[in-house]
Amino acid sequence: VMRSAFGAPAECVARIRAGADTQMTWADSSAPVAANLSYAIRRECRDVRYQVTTMPVASVGATAPAAPRLGAPWPNPARAGVQFELALPATGAVRVEVCDIAGRHVRTLAAGVLAPGVRTLQWNGEDDAGRLLPPGLYFVRARAQGLVAVRRVVLAR
Repeated sequence: VMRSAFGAPAECVARIRAGADTQMTWADSSAPVAANLSYAIRRECRDVRYQVTTMPVASVGATAPAAPRLGAPWPNPARAGVQFELALPATGAVRVEVCDIAGRHVRTLAAGVLAPGVRTLQWNGEDDAGRLLPPGLYFVRARAQGLVAVRRVVLAR
């Protein structure tokens, strides 16, 4: 398992052996607090890449935010990637997605149940299939715990 922070070179953090049809769960116990990380899993001669919405390791004494919030994207306009904070006061269902100017879904950034806390999400300008999207205006939409928030992102190449 290779780990990289936003814009940094990847480092090997684990070696896992599994069969072809094995489902695995792995936790990165060495992840830095509040880090924005992505992972690549190399399988024999073929690379299979996953964008992982990370759940940062909680720091001792950290408190959950008072209300859910989707922070402003940074940098904006973005050339290579954009990041923003998602704050959750309690465990609950979350869906964060990117839509094009016509409102069509192009990328899921987070979907499922997430623990409380503040985490940094990242979008690299690709759709769900890993294709680079053309320059233009996109919207990041978050739905979580009564929050429905939309942030504009200008993708410039």
